[in-house]
Amino acid sequence: MISIRSVFRRLPSVTYSRGKYHVHGSTAEIIRMCAALALALEQRGLDTTRLQWAIYDVAVESCRHTT
Repeated sequence: MISIRSVFRRLPSVTYSRGKYHVHGSTAEIIRMCAALALALEQRGLDTTRLQWAIYDVAVESCRHTT
């Protein structure tokens, strides 16, 4: 089983306190962190196709709201 902590530890803007993960940063930074998480999970052998499409959809929607 993959430890989610081992994946999140590699992301610079994620902190863990009081039993929860907290993500800090702009929308673009958060999307990049999610992409890095998907890559780390894929490297561990998980199918991340749906996750990658979800990240793409969020990025597109974010761009629509900020332009």
